[in-house]
Amino acid sequence: MQSQDLVFLENALSSFIETAIHRVAHSGDMQYSYRITAAEVKEATDRQRLHEAIISEYQQFFANHHVGAAYDAGFASFSITIDLNRCVLSPAQAKFLSTAMETFRAENT
Repeated sequence: MQSQDLVFLENALSSFIETAIHRVAHSGDMQYSYRITAAEVKEATDRQRLHEAIISEYQQFFANHHVGAAYDAGFASFSITIDLNRCVLSPAQAKFLSTAMETFRAENT
């Protein structure tokens, strides 16, 4: 995997997790779905095509963070599934999630 792929994936994952955590405070839900299109990957990484090896590496990146990622060639996109109960969080994200959960409990008890 090239460095621009890793930067793109780290930023996307961080964005998805932080957005999901924001939503926890209002809904209490811990599972969310997102999408990354092949066009977004190509634009961010200056690729012309997504080869099977790259698709596999992207899926493995998400798997290493306990996040689901399935590529659909028909829609030319990855479906990303995040379960905040299982995914790997940074220390700041973990603290943010704890605060969001406390907020939800305080407003819904």
